[in-house]
Amino acid sequence: MAKLSAEERRRRWRADWLRCVAALADAEGQRRVWPLGTVAGPGGSFVELLCLYFDDLGLEDGYDGAVAKALLTPAEAACATGLDEALEGYRPPNDDDLDHDAILADPAWAAVVAEAGRARGALAGLLADEAERAALTEGFAEGSR
Repeated sequence: MAKLSAEERRRRWRADWLRCVAALADAEGQRRVWPLGTVAGPGGSFVELLCLYFDDLGLEDGYDGAVAKALLTPAEAACATGLDEALEGYRPPNDDDLDHDAILADPAWAAVVAEAGRARGALAGLLADEAERAALTEGFAEGSR
């Protein structure tokens, strides 16, 4: 397997991040997909979506590292800082990450989704690349629509 260039790794990371932001902002997609428990991949469940964000994207410590690695611009990070803080502070009802019905009915989760929507809108105004703009509107796991 050929080794990816730094630019290709950056491009893929950004596409994954933008799709994650879109999935976090997509309340309807969450209601459609999460209760099924059958959609594999990013966004297919609450746990998968948060694992993508914090673990796969390496955002467990916020956006400073991503900016330092030139994965994001400072302006892009600023657009999403509120989302990062909302995700960090969210706890599912009864601390049950698998109770999608309770999460989807939780006003605190609705606030996270609203913050993701705000971040998505702000980011859309910064992105010039058409592929990135498309990733920001894709949202949910492939095949879930």
